[in-house]
This record gives sequence, C-alpha cells and structure tokens, in this order.
Amino acid sequence: MMTDKSTRILWVDDDGPTVFKHALWVLKARLNAVVHFASTTRTAIQLLREQDFNCVIADQLLPSDDPIQRPSFNVGVEFVRRLRDGTLAEEIGKNTLTELPILVHSAFLSDELESLLADQLYHDVVFMPKPMNTDELCEWIMTSSRTEGAD
Repeated sequence: MMTDKSTRILWVDDDGPTVFKHALWVLKARLNAVVHFASTTRTAIQLLREQDFNCVIADQLLPSDDPIQRPSFNVGVEFVRRLRDGTLAEEIGKNTLTELPILVHSAFLSDELESLLADQLYHDVVFMPKPMNTDELCEWIMTSSRTEGAD
C-alpha cells in the first residue's frame, strides 16, 4: 500500500527517459509523479510484481523479450491485452492489475491496436499519438489514475 501522495506511473517504452525528459519534468512538477521506466515487457512485469502503480503508459512498438526478434506492434498490444484481461494479474498474483488505467502511445495506430481498442473489454484503454501533448497527458493521468492509491 502506498503511503505518500505521489502518482506512481509505470512507463513501458524502449526509448527510455531521456527521450521523454520534458514530459517527465512536467509530470513531476504538476502531479508530483514518480515515473518508473521499463524498456521491455519483461522488466515491466517485474516492476508490476514488486510495486504498485496508479496507471500504465505503454508504447505500442516494443522489443520482444526474444533478442532475435525485431520490435513489433504485437508486443505492446499483447502486453496491454494481458494486463487488461487478467492474464498478468493471475500470473503475478495481483488481481487489481485489471483495473489499472492504460494509455498506449505511438507515432501511429496499428491494425492490431485498433482491433484491440474496438473490443468492449478494452473500451477504457486510451490511445495518444506521439509526440504526446503534455497537457493532455497530465489531464488523462489526473482523471484516470486511481487517486486513492494503488493496492
């Protein structure tokens, strides 16, 4: 259970925090956000296992956990699918993961993500194109995040 008032964000993106330096500064200044970056879904799952978050921001194009495979839209979409449908929650023993607000960002909307977003189970997953508008990002976090604290 969280004891501070900061908004805890899991940001899954292989570009890393230096690319999003301005957004991170804005999130810290406006929302007192603590952002944890994961460059792979494997690292993200480990962080979800160890810590509680108020929301998840995930890139659509992520590297595969298999180092031989090239980055794929399916990796990011599959991570979101597993997070929302309860597969990950069951795998790591945290049933509240299915309630986490999720924002997916990318330079464009792939067919795979568009199909996922059309499914009723994923109606609350938000897509935001890159480059992200920091005002819109902050607004989404303020309205979507579990402000009562992560479980």
